[in-house]
Amino acid sequence: MYRPFNILIFVAAGLTAPLIADPGIAAARPAATVQSIAEISTLREEIGRAASATQVLDRWCASHHMAPAGAVIAEKIANKPVSATAQLRRALQLDASDRVQLRHVRLRCNGHILSVARLWYVPSRLPAFMEASLQQTDAPFGKIVAPLHLDRKSAGSSSACLPKGGGPTAKTPPRILFSQRALMSRADGLPIAYVVEDYQRGLLGFARD
Repeated sequence: MYRPFNILIFVAAGLTAPLIADPGIAAARPAATVQSIAEISTLREEIGRAASATQVLDRWCASHHMAPAGAVIAEKIANKPVSATAQLRRALQLDASDRVQLRHVRLRCNGHILSVARLWYVPSRLPAFMEASLQQTDAPFGKIVAPLHLDRKSAGSSSACLPKGGGPTAKTPPRILFSQRALMSRADGLPIAYVVEDYQRGLLGFARD
């Protein structure tokens, strides 16, 4: 029987800190408004309880006329096997023979960088065709593994201090608006992946009236 999820694992594993802002992100600096700050707060809550962050981002892009539905892609920064720390091995419940793959990506829609994510997953726990898609395509992890109906459980989040005022004089929002961490597991409780997601100010790149 697989051990139940325990958030303390991630504190011990040192897997709770957000990433450093990605230097590959374009220097666009959208202004924050009272409305957009409220929307980002709602988005953070929605992603925190969602079964798929990719689906939430797809809806965001479509509803804000940033791109058609289904346009989110995962631009690879790195995709390579990595040595798992003892803490990560415990979190993912690895056997001695299990290997871990790191998929480091920028999630984009129509040129807007929405998030930068590092995802550690166990290839042997996925069907071969899904692992091939992760290696060979720019499809987001959530879209590829959707048929598995994984349980995504939040392991915590953090948020930047956003400006409270709106209008053209509003302080430029930080590059990272908020961060989310999550564990994804099969229905029987076996972990498949752990992810750290840093949501970028490109989320605010939609046109305003």
